Formats: sequence, structure tokens, C-alpha cells
Amino acid sequence: MKYVNFSGSWRQKLMEKIIADASNDDFETARLSRESLEDLLTPSEMRALIAVVIARSQASKEWLGFAVRALPVRAMTPAERKGLLNSLMFESTKSALEFVSENRHYFDAKDVDETTQDYSHTLAPDFCLHLSHRNKNRKTDYFSEAQLQIFRECAQLK
Repeated sequence: MKYVNFSGSWRQKLMEKIIADASNDDFETARLSRESLEDLLTPSEMRALIAVVIARSQASKEWLGFAVRALPVRAMTPAERKGLLNSLMFESTKSALEFVSENRHYFDAKDVDETTQDYSHTLAPDFCLHLSHRNKNRKTDYFSEAQLQIFRECAQLK
């Protein structure tokens, strides 16, 4: 798609066919990264792909994995982000926490905090304490200050 030079209407028809007919295996075999998809597709094509993949991810673990790994969160609508997060919560609270932490700038703080709170309920106090020091120990900005506070409270309450 990137190097093919043909009319916009032909490109649109081809994209519609790809999006409608491609399986998750097709996308996985192509080993498409988030960056390569953004380089390959126009913004409107990306929107169409996101809408289809998000819809498919609600019924398929494989599509959910692809959506989390390859779709740009910033290009999703708030409803699509929330739907993806909800699907992840059903799969694994840990996966949901990782996803929302890595992309917290695109989520409402309330969603980030609720996901963190839900995950903290599954942890032992010593692990909550460990997570409350993660940013400092790893010299990263992985968790927000609100998330760190949730982990501190978790460590003290249990």
C-alpha cells in the first residue's frame, strides 16, 4: 500500500476489502507494528481499521492482543479506548493495568485510577509496596502519582 501509486478510489476499495476480509493471522503474519501501520495507512484508513479491530476484539482474544499491540491509542475515540480497556479487564487485570499505565495520557484519570484500584485488590501488601517504588527504582515515569498513591494505600491497608 505504501509504494503502490493508484487512484484514491482504487485504494479505498482495496482497503475496504483488506479490512473486511483479512484475518488476525493475516495481520500477525505480516508482523505489522504500530509504527508501520501508521506509516502505511492514511488517517481515514487507520480510523476504519481501528473501528473494525476494536469491534472484533470484543469477541476474540487474538484480535484483542492485536489491538493492544498494534493500534495507536491516540487515534482511538474515547469510547473505543474504554471498550478496549473493559475487554482487557475481563482478560486480565494485570494486562489492563499495563495497558492503561502505558497509555494513561489518553485515558481519563478516573479510568486509570479505577483500573489501578481493581488490580491492587489482587495483590499482596509487599507487592503493593514494591509497585509504589517502581518509578523511583527504575527511574521511569510508568505510573502516575495517583497510581503510586493507590499502591501505597494498598500496602498500608492489608
